[in-house]
Amino acid sequence: MVADSEVETLAPGDVRAALAAIERAHQSVTREVQDSRQGGDDADYWQGILETNAAAVIDSLEHVRLADDYAVRYRFFERRENELRVRPFVARATTDVTAVRAALAWHAPPDSGPVDQRLRANRDADLLYKHFSFADSAIGVFHYWLAMQEVWASADWVHTRVVTDRQHFAEIVGSADWQIEQEVETHAPLVLRRPEGAHLAMLLYSPLHRHSIALQQIEIDAGRGIVFAEPITVAAGPRGYIA
Repeated sequence: MVADSEVETLAPGDVRAALAAIERAHQSVTREVQDSRQGGDDADYWQGILETNAAAVIDSLEHVRLADDYAVRYRFFERRENELRVRPFVARATTDVTAVRAALAWHAPPDSGPVDQRLRANRDADLLYKHFSFADSAIGVFHYWLAMQEVWASADWVHTRVVTDRQHFAEIVGSADWQIEQEVETHAPLVLRRPEGAHLAMLLYSPLHRHSIALQQIEIDAGRGIVFAEPITVAAGPRGYIA
């Protein structure tokens, strides 16, 4: 285990490789599932697509493992504008999860909603996180976070891109429409590993509402739960494509 004070900078190539692996997983799901976008509020339709995507993504990330004979399952609640309201959980692949789905209530994904609400107690540690393990390395922490982002599949995450390095940052903010609001020394994701969990810090680019890049700090707690802090805007650009 790395010393408490040692922050590790992820190699941009490793970050890009992980993101490319996820993109290939998405493409394989698109080929496998006829995504006609006609599903509306059909729970079976969306649950099937999301479960297929979760399995493909987890399989694509070499430093993350789901317990043998288990699978990520979903309860679909509704589609509200651009958001699918769902709740992921883990169960044995052969288990009938009808009763589990019926017992679940919706709550916002870890990266969505007011920060104070993200800290409220829920059963996600038992229902989801405890079934996963990841390599004791900085890239293992990053792979786990990526896997959980994909599993929760929030509307924000669908449009978010991880900034991989200084050149990537410069390419995004290169036009006159952008204004730098905070200077940062490191543009690649950072990881701090500790015996009781881990912390990540990274720049996330989103074109929603207003094009922006934010410094996002994330905690992975002792139960492998994901906790997002309030983001800090680093750069702001033109108006986005969702008003």
